[in-house]
Amino acid sequence: MSLALTTLLLYPGCEQDLMLRPCYYRTSSGRCPVRDYIESLDDDLRARIKNALLSLCEEHPRVLTVSIKHLPRELWEVRVTGRNRSQHRILYAVAGERLLLLHAFTKKSQRTPQREIETAARRLSDLRRWGDS
Repeated sequence: MSLALTTLLLYPGCEQDLMLRPCYYRTSSGRCPVRDYIESLDDDLRARIKNALLSLCEEHPRVLTVSIKHLPRELWEVRVTGRNRSQHRILYAVAGERLLLLHAFTKKSQRTPQREIETAARRLSDLRRWGDS
């Protein structure tokens, strides 16, 4: 089994100015669950998420323009609200100069569901076990 990361190109030419390099978690079958989630959204929401991730990568570690929250362990969430007030979360961790995009979901309850946190934690653990973080 091999797990890997796929570099996320937010916008052409933006990589040189980033404090963090965003990378998608990729499964052993080659799927990128976070990328698939983002690509399934409408254009406006996709742009909002990409802008939030770009700002996070530019501003790290002092993030001022993006809503983020520390979760248990080494996990964090980026919070993005859609035009219809839908709540979307991207769970991530930071490893060196990489922003590891581990899990994404639409939030439907007040608290971040434990199963969503566990999914991201398991993916981070998989990356560490296979030496790719």
